[in-house]
Amino acid sequence: MQKLDRYRSYYLLLDISFALQVAFIVTELMEWMVGRRILWGAFQPLGIGLFCFALIVPAFLVFARWMRDEFTETLWRATAGTVLKAMIILPIPVALVAAGFAGAAVHDDITTVPGTLDTVTTSKFLGMAMAIAWMWLITPVVFTFAFQWHRWRASR
Repeated sequence: MQKLDRYRSYYLLLDISFALQVAFIVTELMEWMVGRRILWGAFQPLGIGLFCFALIVPAFLVFARWMRDEFTETLWRATAGTVLKAMIILPIPVALVAAGFAGAAVHDDITTVPGTLDTVTTSKFLGMAMAIAWMWLITPVVFTFAFQWHRWRASR
């Protein structure tokens, strides 16, 4: 009986994380289109907690082999292949976008002090740091979406 509960809880945690991630993506897209914050306000601590849950739980489930049965392990292996391919392809556009945002943000804000890096170099380093942070945040989301995709394909 405990094995069934473990396996069901794996899917349940992944489903909750998937729903939260979709909700956050939709909220961010709506906020970007409207131009102001929608979700936050009085619910900011709850939103931050749910955001952390949506990122930490999939990272935990990647390593929670004891919660997977044979079928889930097969799905996990297919998902790992997909995530690996995505993590090879995604850093290039993420780094380019991050460097563009960093260059726009830092362009006129940094005054060049003798003996320090110039504005262009500083924006490149900031862009690389932003790209690394975005890739760290995107990886659990890519895992969750890829797992749900493989799960859906296996159920057909």
